[in-house]
Amino acid sequence: TRSGMNYSPWLVELGGTLEIAADLNPLDQEARQRVCDALMAPIPDEDDLPVATVHYKPCDASSTSTPPYDDVAILKTGMKRKLRDKARFKERRRASRLAEEKRAAVHDSVSRRIKIVSHKIARRVQAMPLSAVDISGAAVARTGFIGRRQPQNASDHRPLTKADAVRLGFQYIEWDGREGRPLLDNASRVFAVLAGSPKDVDGWAQVNHDAQQAFDAARSMYRLEPKQISHRRGSFPAVAAGISFGGGQKHVNNLVHSVHNQGIIGQLLNHPAVQRIAGFGDAAFKLYAPRLHGYYAKTMQTLLEDNATLKPNFRNSVFGCATFNLGPQVITSVHTDHLNLPAGWCAVTSIGDFDPKEGGHLLLWDLNLMIEFPPGSLILIPSAILRHSNTVVRSYERRYSFTQYSAGGLFRWVECGCKSQKEFSAEGGVHSISGTERWLRGIDMWSTWDELQAVWAE
Repeated sequence: TRSGMNYSPWLVELGGTLEIAADLNPLDQEARQRVCDALMAPIPDEDDLPVATVHYKPCDASSTSTPPYDDVAILKTGMKRKLRDKARFKERRRASRLAEEKRAAVHDSVSRRIKIVSHKIARRVQAMPLSAVDISGAAVARTGFIGRRQPQNASDHRPLTKADAVRLGFQYIEWDGREGRPLLDNASRVFAVLAGSPKDVDGWAQVNHDAQQAFDAARSMYRLEPKQISHRRGSFPAVAAGISFGGGQKHVNNLVHSVHNQGIIGQLLNHPAVQRIAGFGDAAFKLYAPRLHGYYAKTMQTLLEDNATLKPNFRNSVFGCATFNLGPQVITSVHTDHLNLPAGWCAVTSIGDFDPKEGGHLLLWDLNLMIEFPPGSLILIPSAILRHSNTVVRSYERRYSFTQYSAGGLFRWVECGCKSQKEFSAEGGVHSISGTERWLRGIDMWSTWDELQAVWAE
């Protein structure tokens, strides 16, 4: 050879075959198996995803070839598809959950049975007949969907003490804030109720305390506008939330707030104490005015079915809207809530820490009544037609209130076929009854005292 070395002319046979691949095989198999395991590992929550599974070729541990590049590309594409489909699935599930919550919001209130014990307690209540009161002659708008706005003068905004109200000749009504006392008109219809509070005295006192803390926290964080601090109902911060129509709105919508303020309202709506207060208000409404309660429930159900974007405040209440009067000293001026349904009821809950014999009384001006209104108690009134206010509390005391109601515009929207009156009229629509007939139908939905006693006796 060129190197000067000579090869042996003899062929030498080795004792065995040297298999390098066999010597490396265990390590190679282990590495390939790890790759296979990684490729075949399921994506978290994969079983919950409605997606097509990408199938990969099973890895052969005995093979010395490397998995082809195309399989890796398929893996990446499949994972992206799974993530995209998972996001879509979550969005569909969220939308479905919201829809179910809205259906449940009305269903829970309608289907909830009033406890037998409530009927037994109600049978013991003492009604307050007001034979001189003819509610049918109340001031309502021509359409019968809302009340008539009553003018206010300077004296209506003057804070009144208990002594002031006594001098004005108001009839004083003592009330412990626990036992129910229905108010009857000259036709023995229950047109308002001193509904009281649940029998769990200690537990409800804690609810009142927790609500105070929630209202104080909300007042300190909420970015109030000037019109929310000083308004025709008084000079105190008031924040409304819920479904409404009227006052310039073109469609039925949830009241709109800034992102910051909406977060605070959400905390209030989700607060356990507030939800218990709302639920008790709805239950008392159903107990004393079952037909009117059913009308509210049917209207709310129609609204929610027609508009998927609407969100009710609570799943245990048929009222469309609520107002948080955040205190710390809520002293209302003489007013009516004329945009509410005239025959409808407003659920007013007094909250705070004050002596109800010294202040915080509910003044019903058209009835000439001054009613003790203790913290934690509930009163139901047709606030669209009855002028009302409350007396001042002492400087070191605290008073708040929480109200639930439904705007008359909601009922008009539904009666117009889920459109505005303007659209309804433009299409040639004509209402089947007059405004006066609508108003009289409304008060016919109030129960008479005899009717309620018969129902409660069953």
